[in-house]
Amino acid sequence: MNPQQNQIMQVQQPSQMPAQPPSMVSALDNMPLVNYVKVISYGTTIFNGLPACILEWTTTNRIRLVRIDESTNQPLGLEFDVDLSQITKVKISFDYLYITAAGRHLKLNFNSRASSFLLAGAAASPFIGLAALAAQGTAAKDKGIHWWYENLRMYAPYAKSGNLGVTYIIIGAISGVALVILVFIVAIISSMK
Repeated sequence: MNPQQNQIMQVQQPSQMPAQPPSMVSALDNMPLVNYVKVISYGTTIFNGLPACILEWTTTNRIRLVRIDESTNQPLGLEFDVDLSQITKVKISFDYLYITAAGRHLKLNFNSRASSFLLAGAAASPFIGLAALAAQGTAAKDKGIHWWYENLRMYAPYAKSGNLGVTYIIIGAISGVALVILVFIVAIISSMK
């Protein structure tokens, strides 16, 4: 094989882990990071009082969740620290990333605070609800939710994955069809009387 072919083959080989900017380190302990992102909350709702966190991917292939003080961005402590091999499930739903590892179930909110409060207006109008959903999806996309989902799927060897957005669309379509059939049956029964 000539040297030129060898160079081409090296370029085409997949990397073993995502690329890392050289200056990316954890605010908690200065550990080098592959990537990090601020999530506005973890847990069941955005109003549950759990603080904002930094989701970190270290160069030693550990996924960590560092609690921070939102006003100063100073670390308060380590909430979650697992090896990629401990992750058993990764799911995505528009603006939430769900990670199950080491017996813990995390629901990480990738929204911005502003887009979360738009959702409160959704009860007033379906148009406001659609605008809020679009704003939340855009905020999550801008913060890299898809990067996290795809890389966790790829590098966590035992993780099952799923896209809950597709599931919700399928459930909505089935519910809509069932509602039409139910209205049709009620109309037929009403006309027989």
